[in-house]
Amino acid sequence: MKAFAFAVVTLLSLTTMARADDTSIHAEYTADYDRLRPNPYKGIHLKNSIDLVLTGNNEVREVNKREAGKFADAKSGSNKLGTAWVVLEGNKLQKIIDQPQSSTEMTVAVDGKTCKLDVQFKLKSGFKEFAFIKIMDGKIGYFTQPMVQTTTCTIQ
Repeated sequence: MKAFAFAVVTLLSLTTMARADDTSIHAEYTADYDRLRPNPYKGIHLKNSIDLVLTGNNEVREVNKREAGKFADAKSGSNKLGTAWVVLEGNKLQKIIDQPQSSTEMTVAVDGKTCKLDVQFKLKSGFKEFAFIKIMDGKIGYFTQPMVQTTTCTIQ
């Protein structure tokens, strides 16, 4: 537990403070993929924005917005650091979204006042398509592997 607390303090001390106790990170990525079913559709271009606020009491507030064409959705939540977002060695934060057929790994590496986002989509053994909640109707759809095109990350 001491190592975890030290990692949190180190990560927070390396970032620019938005308020005395809070650190804000804005990360975005774009990805291209195709819907296989239902209603096949080629050339989906996704923009995903993630806003994180790391508080002085080891809480992470998150707002996640997705946009694809004329469709958009958003969700927000708050958890203790180490629950949804965990601290890794090397001043990194990581969130792994475990889905039935795949996982999505988002890693934010912090270096002083800058950061870098890495996003990986991984299929689980035995599966050939990704099952995601569709932005247009909130129902499950099946897709090809998202190919990340761009990533950005800023500390505010």
